[in-house]
Amino acid sequence: MAAKSVINVKILGDNKGLAQSLDSSASKIGKFGKAAVLGFAAVGIGAAVGLAKIGQSFDKEFDKIRVGTGATGDMLAGLEDSFKNVLSTVPASFGDAGTAIADLNTRLGLTGAPLEALAGQLINLSRITGTDLETNVDNVTRVFGDWGIATDDQATSLDKVYRAAQASGIGLGDLSSSVVQFGAPLRNLGFGFDESLALLAQFNKTGVNTETVFAGLKAGVGKLAKAGEDVPATFSRIVSEIEAMGPG
Repeated sequence: MAAKSVINVKILGDNKGLAQSLDSSASKIGKFGKAAVLGFAAVGIGAAVGLAKIGQSFDKEFDKIRVGTGATGDMLAGLEDSFKNVLSTVPASFGDAGTAIADLNTRLGLTGAPLEALAGQLINLSRITGTDLETNVDNVTRVFGDWGIATDDQATSLDKVYRAAQASGIGLGDLSSSVVQFGAPLRNLGFGFDESLALLAQFNKTGVNTETVFAGLKAGVGKLAKAGEDVPATFSRIVSEIEAMGPG
């Protein structure tokens, strides 16, 4: 009869090594846990300090809006919403957003979406061109006021000024100032805003002495008006007659 083979299976092994590993891990986890708690606490305190500083900066700039515009109640609440909306949609500092909101509201009476759109546009334009935001706001609002540009057309008009400045190489501020300075005589001659921008930009590009040209034009306009002439019609007729003479 064949001998029976006996196989002993060791189900419960020696767990001494496992126990020691677990004890060691628990000790390490405990130490890590204490460090983590301290680390998280430090991060939390740092974040709280950072948020507090952000809140202080926000309050400081919004106070400037409140004082600068004199707005109260619902009007002030609306400006606060616009301030927040600009900050959330345009890469801008609290200071730049506050300046744009306050100055555009004060100078043009803008509120809500038109205010936010133009503020964002000017902030971006100033950043792209490396020019001063406050100066740009001053120049642009003077252009809008002098030419009576309606709220709905202001964003488009600002684009036109920027494109004309780019095309001619004249500075944005210089072109804006020229459009205001020579706005009255240009309108007297029948020029619109777009035509005036193009003319002044071309004068600068070709080196024409704008001051001299407009000094002569002002004198001519005065004489035509004194003679009872329709200035735009007469000017247009004279230009046509000169063009008809040919290059000579």
